[in-house]
Amino acid sequence: MYALVRSLPTPLSLFRLGSVCQYLEALALAAEDVEAEYYSVCDPDVYNQGDKERGGGVIRLICVSPRVAMEPVFELYRHTLLMSGTLLPFSMYQTLLGIRDAQIACTADIAMVTQHRPVLPLVCTKGTDQVPVSTKFDARHASNVVKNYGLLVSSVCNSVPDGVIVFFPSFSYMQSALVEWNTQGILSQITASKLPFVESSDPLFTDAAVRMYKTTVDTGRGAVLFSVCRGRSSEGVDFTGSYGRAVVVVGVPYVYRESLSMHCRLQYYEQVHSINPGEYLRFDAMRAVSQCIGRVNRGKEDYSCAILADQRYMEQKTKFESLLPSWVTSALRPEIGRGDTSTSGVIGQIEQFLMRWGRIETVEWKQDGFVDEVGTLAAPEARALGLSAVDEYRAETHTQG
Repeated sequence: MYALVRSLPTPLSLFRLGSVCQYLEALALAAEDVEAEYYSVCDPDVYNQGDKERGGGVIRLICVSPRVAMEPVFELYRHTLLMSGTLLPFSMYQTLLGIRDAQIACTADIAMVTQHRPVLPLVCTKGTDQVPVSTKFDARHASNVVKNYGLLVSSVCNSVPDGVIVFFPSFSYMQSALVEWNTQGILSQITASKLPFVESSDPLFTDAAVRMYKTTVDTGRGAVLFSVCRGRSSEGVDFTGSYGRAVVVVGVPYVYRESLSMHCRLQYYEQVHSINPGEYLRFDAMRAVSQCIGRVNRGKEDYSCAILADQRYMEQKTKFESLLPSWVTSALRPEIGRGDTSTSGVIGQIEQFLMRWGRIETVEWKQDGFVDEVGTLAAPEARALGLSAVDEYRAETHTQG
């Protein structure tokens, strides 16, 4: 248990903190395995003495081990079934949850049950000007990098119909990028093809933005939702069908490792479970990427494109692929890593994908004793006839059955 404290700009009512401080100090003294450096408790008497800079604070109790929640489940039930679309690599979950090899009856990586490949994952490593794109700390705020990200999003919005979701690594980077895109005139280009909506840190505003986003897509106007990895839209909202025809993941969503809470978490994993901090951060980032991609593939008839925009996806391709679920890696095109990974190359592959899968498929139409032959019908025409949106239509030729 770690108790973390941060100063607040305004003082709080601290008369109740005295007993909490005494309890935590007594706990630290009684437990031999608790090191003093792991906890910091503000003194409620400091504020009473007039030191407003140090007075006031918030105690944060952080659970760094998921075993606290899972061990009672394992003890209560004889058999436990863990299922998830992002449960990779299982060895990491096994370590974090405290599952011994002898307790594992079986593991299975079940392929997606569909008649076609529903997702096209692509990697974009550079803009049309051949300048690499990345959200690395030393490059993320460079004007040409931010501009290339904006041009990529603009091109995707112009080429992909219906709804597009763009995930940023953090709220701060999303806000700074949108401001710069507005200054560069890129935001007006995006607005010309899609109506933009922005996720907020307030869940009520986010829910309203998602509702308006879906309503706009339903009208045929087209919309783009600017969201954040690990945010409300990336983990709790489904974008089925036309609500999610493309996902753009801007950068690699690493968490800020220098925050006090993450520092304690990484230190705990390294000391107790011998997990390298860099390995855990990469695992956590790819888990967030999988969650983002999974928002738009919720049913057998869904198809979409997923663009991972950062040169590190190519530089560390083997490491990243091993952390992605098979329903993503199995769809990776063979030319990834050898073909054109610039914005123009990615857009070309997206257009080919949509031309192939954006059609009605496997619908058999039999009427009045006539048997149909194989043909194709574009999606807008099929919707006008009231047909369901699958990928290929068997056109009727009025051959007597």
